[in-house]
Amino acid sequence: MYIYKIIVENFRTIKSLDWKPNKDINIIIGPNGCGKSSLATALDYLLNPYLQWYNRTLSEMDYYNRDTEKPILIEVWFKDVEDFVIDDGELFLEHINEDDQICESGKDLVLITKFKGCSDRKVSHTIVANGKEHPFRQTHKGILNYKYIEADRDPLKELSFVNNSVLSKVIQNDKLSDLVQGIINDFNNSSSSSLMNDPYFKEILESLGRRFANFDLISNDEVAIGVEATELTERKTLQSFSLVCKNKNTSNYIPLKYQSRGIKNLMLLITLQEAMSNNGILYLEEPEQNLEPFMQRKIIKRISTSNSGQIFFTTHSIEVAKVYDFENIFLMKNGEIYNLPSPQEVDNAFESRIEKFAKRELISGLFAKGILLVEGDSELSGLPLFSQEHVNGLEDSGVEIIKGDGKNNVFKYALFYHKCGVPSISLVDNDSDITWLLDEYSKNKIRSMILKQPKDYETSIVNMKVFQDCWIELFEEKYPFKEYKDNYLKPFASKDSKSEILKQKYQNDEKNIKKVKTIEELVELLNADEVYEYKKQFLHLNLAGIINAKFVAAYLISKAEEKEIQDFIPVAFSNIFKLIGVYMGNNSICTNSVKCVVNKIIDNSFEHMDICEQCGSISPDYTNVLQVKGDL
Repeated sequence: MYIYKIIVENFRTIKSLDWKPNKDINIIIGPNGCGKSSLATALDYLLNPYLQWYNRTLSEMDYYNRDTEKPILIEVWFKDVEDFVIDDGELFLEHINEDDQICESGKDLVLITKFKGCSDRKVSHTIVANGKEHPFRQTHKGILNYKYIEADRDPLKELSFVNNSVLSKVIQNDKLSDLVQGIINDFNNSSSSSLMNDPYFKEILESLGRRFANFDLISNDEVAIGVEATELTERKTLQSFSLVCKNKNTSNYIPLKYQSRGIKNLMLLITLQEAMSNNGILYLEEPEQNLEPFMQRKIIKRISTSNSGQIFFTTHSIEVAKVYDFENIFLMKNGEIYNLPSPQEVDNAFESRIEKFAKRELISGLFAKGILLVEGDSELSGLPLFSQEHVNGLEDSGVEIIKGDGKNNVFKYALFYHKCGVPSISLVDNDSDITWLLDEYSKNKIRSMILKQPKDYETSIVNMKVFQDCWIELFEEKYPFKEYKDNYLKPFASKDSKSEILKQKYQNDEKNIKKVKTIEELVELLNADEVYEYKKQFLHLNLAGIINAKFVAAYLISKAEEKEIQDFIPVAFSNIFKLIGVYMGNNSICTNSVKCVVNKIIDNSFEHMDICEQCGSISPDYTNVLQVKGDL
């Protein structure tokens, strides 16, 4: 039996939800406050057989927007319900057609359960069948076997032998009951005789017996008074036990109570794995709690492979989510649940890229408020470091940065996140071949803000004052000239050099350029324009990888702090951070955010008597493209 359909209306953070989960595994991701816990609680209110509602009412906080005039509805449909037969339970089942309409000719059988909370805060639990609502009793709920483990859980409680704990359900059977009763009998027999063998204990009891016998109410035997453990019931006996385990480096057992949080959580997950091996429905929040990444993957895989029931996981862990196929992952936003598209919906090449080495980064974007898509390693490594130095950087706006490897893949990532409903910002170089890319965004109606840099990443770096002061020192720090002279010749001779000026210079003066022994001598051969080009090409050819770009950014930041240079971040970068912040709704990003030109991209009908275009301006012919302002 599994949950086929969930309908929730006006409950906590969920205004309206209609969702058909997978019959096996469902991974629900989404930002804090999006409704994941509200959904779990809704199911628990309806399906938990141990919640006592006969003397309980709803809280005002259970109603969406605290509006108690709008009734709460929680409706869950089940399939594979042929075994749901109790008290003529077959009469509770309905036939539905392929459109989920109830009709006698429908091929599928469903069990429809309903929870309703009205304005008086009283609730009803019913089964809908034959046009009527029948009582949905605890015995019915017990058959469904639904278990909710919340994020704010106590593993020790679930791993004790108290009623309805996970552990007690796993081990409970008739043989165990007989065994425990035997333990009680053995304990009474052995403990009584042992106590009576103690002379002092025996003397006291015999003295009490003689005194009591004087009142002619009990026997006058020597053993008229004895001891037995009369309150040792089966349940209380089990509850007196607790799990203990030996750690790898200890020889004695340590009670679970004194183990680490990670061990407690892992033991609970292992027990849940055992419990789910026989059907049932589990809703588990944040299984990754206190576990190392590799341990998260290991236990999640084991739970999944051994599961024969239906599982709902909510998670904030990329490690948990990436274990599963995209068809098992659902994105929850603003109280609604969305299916993730397959990367194949973008194209086969994109799917191949994701499956080979980029699944983690693709999924990481789903946990962010928004995505910044960049073309290359330099932006991927350098921008986050400069962002940390900005008063309101990318992290303040909840933005994750992802590398697309060129404009074509930037577009593909933007298309994927567009299908997911996740906001994205595409940062591209202002190259001459940019038109085709902008046309692709327009043709596919992708909701993404496109930022064109004034030129490219390297141009912004070269224009930094701190770079101009220490660029020779920076280059030598990474590549000493005497050891890496070939690196210094790449801007002239490499086929990957983008500078026609430097290539022409090399043709005209190759002999002298090859003879130089220091970078200072090389600079003496160049005019101002050639030096400017040389700096950009050296960065592009020698310092553009992930590690090197990060080194350059960190080096310049350190030098700026050392020289006490204020506002050293490139103007273009600062403007990029501001524009992104406004786009993501970061109201503290700028005092002019309410009249920022970005609002025009968000809403084409936006009007303001004094639109601010200090950081960028909308490009002609495109409604979602901004030309970022900065040094050229």
